[in-house]
Amino acid sequence: MKFFPWLLTLLVSVSQSSLAATPDEFIGSWAIKMTNGDAGWLSLSKENEEWAGEFMWVGNGKALREISYADGQVSFSKNCKVGKPKFAGGPPTGQRVPCPMTAQVAGKNMTITMELPSGESLTHSGFRLPPMPPKPDLTKVKYGEPVSLFNGKDLTGWKLSNPDQINGWAAVDGVLENSTPKMSFDPFSRYGNLHTEQTFGDGLLTIEFKVPEKGNSGIYVRGAYEAQVVDRDSKMQGINGIGAIFGRVAPSKNAGKVGGEWQKYEITIVDRHATVVLNGEKVIDNEPVTGNTNGAYQSDITKPGPLYLQGDHTAVSYRNIVFRPRLQKKQAMNFQKLDSDQDGELSQKELPKENRSDFHWADLDLSGGLSKKEAGEYFSFWKRSQEGKKAISKTVKVHEDISYVENGHPRQKLDLYLPERADQTKPLPLVVWIHGGGWKKGTKEFFHAQPEVLKNGFALASVNYRLTNHAQFPAQIHDCKSAIRYLRAHASEYGIDPKQIGIWGSSAGGHLVALLGTSGDVKELEGALGVTGVSSRVQAVCDYFGPSDLVEMGKKPYRGGDEGDAEQSPISKLLGGTINSNLEKAKQASPVTYISSDDPPFLILHGDQDPLVPLAQSTEFDCLLKKAGLSSEFNFRKGKGHRFFDDPEEVESVMNFFKKTLK
Repeated sequence: MKFFPWLLTLLVSVSQSSLAATPDEFIGSWAIKMTNGDAGWLSLSKENEEWAGEFMWVGNGKALREISYADGQVSFSKNCKVGKPKFAGGPPTGQRVPCPMTAQVAGKNMTITMELPSGESLTHSGFRLPPMPPKPDLTKVKYGEPVSLFNGKDLTGWKLSNPDQINGWAAVDGVLENSTPKMSFDPFSRYGNLHTEQTFGDGLLTIEFKVPEKGNSGIYVRGAYEAQVVDRDSKMQGINGIGAIFGRVAPSKNAGKVGGEWQKYEITIVDRHATVVLNGEKVIDNEPVTGNTNGAYQSDITKPGPLYLQGDHTAVSYRNIVFRPRLQKKQAMNFQKLDSDQDGELSQKELPKENRSDFHWADLDLSGGLSKKEAGEYFSFWKRSQEGKKAISKTVKVHEDISYVENGHPRQKLDLYLPERADQTKPLPLVVWIHGGGWKKGTKEFFHAQPEVLKNGFALASVNYRLTNHAQFPAQIHDCKSAIRYLRAHASEYGIDPKQIGIWGSSAGGHLVALLGTSGDVKELEGALGVTGVSSRVQAVCDYFGPSDLVEMGKKPYRGGDEGDAEQSPISKLLGGTINSNLEKAKQASPVTYISSDDPPFLILHGDQDPLVPLAQSTEFDCLLKKAGLSSEFNFRKGKGHRFFDDPEEVESVMNFFKKTLK
């Protein structure tokens, strides 16, 4: 075949032309991450063939010059300081010089190349921000319970944004004070900014502040929107003055006070719209904020962010810092809408982001997709779990998704909840929750009355374990024991008492906690996962209607026959075959097999109308425990079925049991 070089050149030219971004692809707002990690924001627009734009990041103005489009990219220039910083984490120094930049777009992503006078270049990256939402109807917005962000005693829950800077922040007589001696307005100094460890979405912030005459600071809600903190008579007025969302929205009036007096902000951010009440007067009324403000902690205004206080300007004081999160409307599961490819199943990517990590247990038949029935069951389950978690106080410190087996299965994780301690030197007794679900479903995030544990002065751990669609017994007990060993080995790190560990579970979780309780010294059930060489024994067991004798469970009726021959029963799935064909394994998986005189105290609750686990499973278990000389309390629940017992008297009996055995 004859080769024509001109043809290759033509094909390459056509290909490049077809791939080049059009001018319209650059128009809009962009969240930019600067090379050094700073947050930036770029806006480009075009009207009557004339380009306009702003590019802002901390310490730099907004204006762009010489904007043009050619060959699939947009070029512009901005004056920047490029000299060496005077200190670690500080700003560039020297005179501002023109810095030519070129932006390229690929889909929703952008890269910006900045040319420096030295001949070097810097590359910044970003993505397109979604359009501004419509103005929200604030009369329909509801807020959650107030969250106090400053305890008045120390900096718990706060940290420096740049650990290389000086920490001038301290709690003094219930006030959060920044003691920097600096009095200039430039946004950099050796003294650092402070932000919360928690992040927040939309909501209402109430905060009191006191700034000296000619002082300057700023309050960044969501880490993105700065409410200006100056005195009434500051040289900074209007869009940069008191009551303003700095550089974005001007207040309707100057409602500030003189320097040295306490002032109060009530700042509402909902759907990228701001409402500001200053000293009791509304000065901004539900106005759109087109982008993050200069000096923002993060550029992605769609993500939750911390509350961030400027400490690199001048001295300032804050107190009574309270945030009320916006309550989101509950969205019903719409299978048809989620099923984007309309194949009748939901893939992991088709689930909402917050639910994707649960896919591996929601997919009960391991088909690689959720049927409408599986999705319905999962979302119903998930909704109930979210309701239960609302009872957890905002003051509780949460450690999520701790891997108790390094590089293990996705299910080998736990969440740890630590309430505030009155005595920081005294470790907390721990209650570990093991969820139910027939060993085939369930999640550590499914909560009923578990938050009561936290209210009664205990730490709480909630454990996931491998389900029967991942592995058969003894995988489940191996995981639970591994979790106990991990928590005991890391007790000092989390401030928990390794000698005071109680466990609580219902149904399949009741079975596993009962087995944990009776098999503390059984090597065959210990496994070798995660931390080893540490005891998995526990000091108290609360068992909600868990099967205790799987061999006897095989004798009960099940779907027209005996459960012992039912291949699809939950116990058969646990054992990897029917009970009657796996009697030795069923015995090995039964808590009654291992009862010994050194087992911990038990509390057992069971209803007489339970259709799944016969009441005799608990009454016989209770008798065998007592026969071995053990402490066992049996709480018979008349008229109750197979469900979590969360009536006040039932929960109180559980709390009293743990108080008696662990405190």
